Amino acid sequence: MKFLPSTFVFSARISLTAVLLAALMLKASHWQWTRYLEKKQLMATYAENAEVEAPELQALIDSNPDLGSYLYRKLELQGEYDFDNQVVVLNRRHASGPGQLLLTPLKLENSETRVIVSRGFIPFKHRDSSHWEKYNHVQSEELFAVVQKARGKQLPISPKSELHKNSTGLSTTWLYPDIAAISKQLPYPVLQGYYLQRIAKVGDPEFPAEYVRLKVPPSTHFGYTIEWILLAVMSLLIAFVLQAFPQRFFGQRTKSTENQSRSNDLDSSPRMEKEKCFADAQKKNGSLKLH
Repeated sequence: MKFLPSTFVFSARISLTAVLLAALMLKASHWQWTRYLEKKQLMATYAENAEVEAPELQALIDSNPDLGSYLYRKLELQGEYDFDNQVVVLNRRHASGPGQLLLTPLKLENSETRVIVSRGFIPFKHRDSSHWEKYNHVQSEELFAVVQKARGKQLPISPKSELHKNSTGLSTTWLYPDIAAISKQLPYPVLQGYYLQRIAKVGDPEFPAEYVRLKVPPSTHFGYTIEWILLAVMSLLIAFVLQAFPQRFFGQRTKSTENQSRSNDLDSSPRMEKEKCFADAQKKNGSLKLH
């Protein structure tokens, strides 16, 4: 092709490797871009929460049980906690250190509807259910909370979410806020697909601590999006250069091959054949003299 240099030598192995690497990098870039858009939406919703009145959860459920359109929105609710069926979600961090989220079922007032409320962060040393009674400050309360999406295993190779059961057979320790799996062990149905993250009140004790925050800002995801695109382009460019100028990168191997070829040519030249015949004759004459 005219736009390719005359030294271009196509290599299927180099080309295929570069294309596969570039495809993986572009996939990673697309994922980061999706996260960037989600974080932008999250920040916009949080800003809106500070300006508008929070809708009442029960009224929303009565009109539309799917809270997808209210993701990250602040809602108002009131009800009674079921401390006997609490669980924790591990691997969370707070200014105080590592720990977990304490998730508690809540029965909405004047209703049979139950939802899972993340009451907040507690320290890692209190991951066992025997320590949770100290966090059961009020049985019933009126609160504000942010709608969060339930999350289970992201990939088939991801570790199992359910980790530990207590003496009553209740799985109290989980890796993800997998509401669908958690609800299977409860003696009553709960709202599926989402949970509510409690917003702290003035005068709250230190723990459970509010956990509504941005762990990674949108700008970081945007930067990763650009980086992965540049890496994909660089992989394809490197593959092109390696094939366009093979002598520069594989010249040593070519030279050694040429030297070996020249050596073979000298061995088969007429002069070398005559010298070899002469040496054989000398050996033969010497052998005859010995007899």
